Amino acid sequence: MEKVNTMSDSFPILLVAALGGWSNIRSLETVALTRLRVDLIDESRFDAERLQQAGVLAVMPFANHVYHLLIGPEAPRYMEILS
Repeated sequence: MEKVNTMSDSFPILLVAALGGWSNIRSLETVALTRLRVDLIDESRFDAERLQQAGVLAVMPFANHVYHLLIGPEAPRYMEILS
């Protein structure tokens, strides 16, 4: 069964909270039209479970505090809201 993305209007708020708050986000950008790339200051404040509860389809960790969050085709819209 395919996982359905159930993000709501509160998604941007939930996303920032799960990333540890604005003060923990070094940078945030759209990648490949379906993902957000986030560079964090303190990874211990990152909560992948809360991200998935909020509607993030997958979390892909990279080196140096960088994560890709698979959002789906709405990623650019959410990036615009968060900018």
